[in-house]
Amino acid sequence: GELPPFHREVLTRLAKHLGKIVRRRRLNGASWRGLAAATAPLIFGHGVAADADEALWATVACARLLRTVNAAAGGPKSPTPSPPTSPASTAAASPVSPSPSPRKPSPVAIATPRSIELSPSEPAATPRPAPEPPATPQRSPEPVATPPKPKAAPIAPPEPAPAPATVTPSRGERRCVVVRAFVAHSPNELSVNEGDVVLVPAADLAKFGSLVYARKTDGSDREGYVPHKFVREGS
Repeated sequence: GELPPFHREVLTRLAKHLGKIVRRRRLNGASWRGLAAATAPLIFGHGVAADADEALWATVACARLLRTVNAAAGGPKSPTPSPPTSPASTAAASPVSPSPSPRKPSPVAIATPRSIELSPSEPAATPRPAPEPPATPQRSPEPVATPPKPKAAPIAPPEPAPAPATVTPSRGERRCVVVRAFVAHSPNELSVNEGDVVLVPAADLAKFGSLVYARKTDGSDREGYVPHKFVREGS
């Protein structure tokens, strides 16, 4: 009987695929017999390989079936194995040729610089000098304007110090000189320094008391009591 169309399509694709594997037997070492041993139980059923003889028959039959289906479907052709050749026949077929004797290398003439001469018809080309770039005219530097020096402002003469205000002694006052500094201890007393000039009433000088009433002559209008022994009459 014939196979159903579906089973026939599966068998055809399997045979083409295995044909591609066998075509590369030089790379993978596969063969139709080896692939048939693995696929025979799938194609014929597991019960076909009951013993060794039946397994061998199933393998051979499966290999023929796969090759036939592959060829009928236009699958890849498997390479034809070349018949084995024995070493004895190979040696008899190819006569041994005598090995050629080694030849001595011929001396190679090396041209030295002196032996190389230029032919008169081809004179040596003289290298032309490279053209010099045009000289760029240099511009003279522009004069830098020097800013005028600022004129020194005239120094104003120092203002004269104001003359100390002179106090004219009134009637009955005497001009006295402080011979010892004194520091006031109350608002009624007058602080004076040694060398100051003060005006003292003549009546206080004549009493020879402990204190005299003095008035400064520096224009400050300060006045007060100072010890009598700290002043001496005279300018």
